[in-house]
Amino acid sequence: MTQHARGPFDVKIAPQKADNPQAENAGIARMSIDKQFHGDLEAASQGEMLAVRTDIANSAGYVAIERVTGSLHGRKGSFVLQHSSTMNRGVPTQGIAVVPDPNPDRNVFIRADQYSFVREGVPSLFMKFGFLKNTPEYQIEHDWRANRYHSPSDDLEQPGIFKEDAVKLDVYTAAIAVRVANTGTRPQWLPNSIFGHQSE
Repeated sequence: MTQHARGPFDVKIAPQKADNPQAENAGIARMSIDKQFHGDLEAASQGEMLAVRTDIANSAGYVAIERVTGSLHGRKGSFVLQHSSTMNRGVPTQGIAVVPDPNPDRNVFIRADQYSFVREGVPSLFMKFGFLKNTPEYQIEHDWRANRYHSPSDDLEQPGIFKEDAVKLDVYTAAIAVRVANTGTRPQWLPNSIFGHQSE
């Protein structure tokens, strides 16, 4: 089963001078990473980041590697983190994968609040956390729907609430909304979509 460590961290990122003329001529920024983790993971990490901005406004990318040394639930040791991100005209890449609906028989989309707009012919999205069938995440969602959904125990302290992932999904959804709003044409349903004829 997937396990998650929770807790805050403090980070100091300091610009460093390029150590060779090739990197300096390429305009690649170099920064040191000094991080302190607290909570489930009590640790420190040091590493390095390389970043670059392009000539296109609000477009950039970075890659970083850091070694983490500390204690996690009583186990001491170290591991290496590798992370990266890109931004294309202000829209960040979040590393979110699209997975098939694990329960298509539920017809969740047509039971969602968005369907009131769909019936008027307004193209709509229903953003939801995804998971693959027969995985631990699938079982968590199944237990939540059976035992906690719309009940007093349906709170932020229950198993399976990953607040960092919720933020990531919110950022991704907002980026889609901004991109659609700034597009010169109105969004349209696909020609063969049954939803495109709801308002006819």
